[in-house]
Amino acid sequence: MIIDIHAHIVDRVYMQQLRDALKLEAQHTDDGKTLYRHEGYTIAWERPDMYDIDHRLREMDRKGIDMRVLSLSTPNVYCWPEAEQIGVTHRINDALADLCRAHPDRFVGLGSLPLANVEASLAELYRCVTELGMKGVMIGSNID
Repeated sequence: MIIDIHAHIVDRVYMQQLRDALKLEAQHTDDGKTLYRHEGYTIAWERPDMYDIDHRLREMDRKGIDMRVLSLSTPNVYCWPEAEQIGVTHRINDALADLCRAHPDRFVGLGSLPLANVEASLAELYRCVTELGMKGVMIGSNID
């Protein structure tokens, strides 16, 4: 079995929240990507096919990938203030769990934690593993 352990959930609501929170500027590329930039740096990017789960599954098949471990890419949830971070974290973890439940033989989830609040992080870790069926959590590198 071939498992890709470094893949990401791509979620439209999260991307909109990220664009709004950081006031990102969109830059369209000739190859169909949209780069989201802040102060000259690309913070995130997207392509329409990234949201097409059937397309992603076909690409996995084409590449011989049996399963992918999905997590949220940087900047994860760390750019939001504490109170907002908790809500964004719950919503993205719910979306990830829904995707993994819809394709349990293809996707495994690693949740995110609202690290600005230790108590909320511990509660979310417990929720991710016991209620959402995730195998663990991913802690990113963009933490202040």
